[in-house]
Amino acid sequence: GQAGEPGALRSDDLDLASLALAATRTADALEARPPRGEAKVGGRSLPAASLAKTARRVAELARSEKDPAAVARRLAAECDAWPVAPAAKVTGYYEPVLAARTAPDARFRYALYRAPSPEQMQAVARRLGRVPTRADIDGRHALAGLGLEIAWTDDPVARFFLHVQGSGRLVFPGGRSRRVGFAGTNGLAYRSVGSVMLARGILGKGNASAPAMRAWLAAHPSRRDALLFENPRYVFFREAGDEGPVGALGATLVAGRSIAVDEKFLPRGAVAWLRTSQPLAGSDGKVRARREIARFVVAQDAGAAIQGAGRVDLFFGSGEDAGRAAGLMNESGELWVLRCDGKPKR
Repeated sequence: GQAGEPGALRSDDLDLASLALAATRTADALEARPPRGEAKVGGRSLPAASLAKTARRVAELARSEKDPAAVARRLAAECDAWPVAPAAKVTGYYEPVLAARTAPDARFRYALYRAPSPEQMQAVARRLGRVPTRADIDGRHALAGLGLEIAWTDDPVARFFLHVQGSGRLVFPGGRSRRVGFAGTNGLAYRSVGSVMLARGILGKGNASAPAMRAWLAAHPSRRDALLFENPRYVFFREAGDEGPVGALGATLVAGRSIAVDEKFLPRGAVAWLRTSQPLAGSDGKVRARREIARFVVAQDAGAAIQGAGRVDLFFGSGEDAGRAAGLMNESGELWVLRCDGKPKR
């Protein structure tokens, strides 16, 4: 069936090994901590007990079939599928890779912090008369001297985008690397710096992508900090495992398969089918073409900016190429949730 018809699941444009891996990791995470109750998704009930069963079935088929189209056909035949929302809005995220040092120097002077203890946070808030903002922490060094620094990096804009992404990889001299993951925030509301730059006419409408923001901030260092400080929300990190970035579900993310969603509308661990388009840029960074994305994805993550029934943030992987591709994503699309638990189709 074409998308738009009941239960529409068409082919899958990625390799099946990545689907088997994402679905298996999801089932493992769900079975380790079984969710209870049921969610309302797109006006229908999705029992928590069906999430792991669905992920297991998808993993089985992805491993046993050779052809992605055959997997889509079998899932369409045996599973229920329905739209999560009338339409989806799809953005992208990635795992940044930053050069780092274990001690600060003249160049590497921008700290990444562990989460302060509640007592430390209260003491800082008492001293400032408020919860410390990004300007307090990065501009006025409100957390200095507490021993919370994990590492130092040499690029405050890259550090800011690491906060937006929520996890990343630090590379130290000699090639040693260490992953850092999300460990909490200062509790203040997220404010989009891209929206601020648009509202002030710094970036033109239609040109507020992450690559455009980075280029402008790099070219205007005297105005950089004031703009970054417009987002008061501050992210703290923890040292994470080496296998890859771990999403909110507790499973290691898989490039092209993991999505971040608003769990008020789609529970973590749900398998879905996503159709959207991916902008393709030339060497000048301008979008030259788009190609269709049509594939099975798994809700494994969350994000402060990912709010609403149709919001999808697609994980593109690690490093600069993934960052460029993710930064261009701001597309419409559709998202269908799957339920494959052996119950008869409606």
